Amino acid sequence: MKKISPMEVGERIRSVRGNKTQTEFAKALGVKKQNYISRYERGESHPLICWCGLPRWAGSAPTGC
Repeated sequence: MKKISPMEVGERIRSVRGNKTQTEFAKALGVKKQNYISRYERGESHPLICWCGLPRWAGSAPTGC
């Protein structure tokens, strides 16, 4: 399995988030604070959650969930 860097995760989150605000996106995913999304997008932190809720924005289901 390919190892994904925090920066790649951040780019994917920004892409999937689209025109939603970080606050809207965090709320939709059940993330308690918007600043977590900000940290993920900047590559400062890796999310410790399964992104199974993303298919409605991403158009495809992630693997491994």
